Amino acid sequence: MVKKQDVGDDYLLVGEVKIGVLRHFVKLGRLLFPRYFFYAVFSTTLYLIYLLLFMQSLTQETVFITVFGAIVLAIFWMKQHAYGL
Repeated sequence: MVKKQDVGDDYLLVGEVKIGVLRHFVKLGRLLFPRYFFYAVFSTTLYLIYLLLFMQSLTQETVFITVFGAIVLAIFWMKQHAYGL
């Protein structure tokens, strides 16, 4: 919401209203990011750390974690792509 200043033709931001598609975005400074972008980046970072540091051999458990992690990453990246970035 904006308010016109008494002097000049400038407008002042009074408050933000999250309506419609804008509720799916987060504002950082002057940039808008899809909300799922942060989930996608965070889960991708943890997934890569697991693959690089903690996965020692291919066992049934590590294959399950790897496949499950890949599915989660795909969902987050497709979800954030649906809202545009």
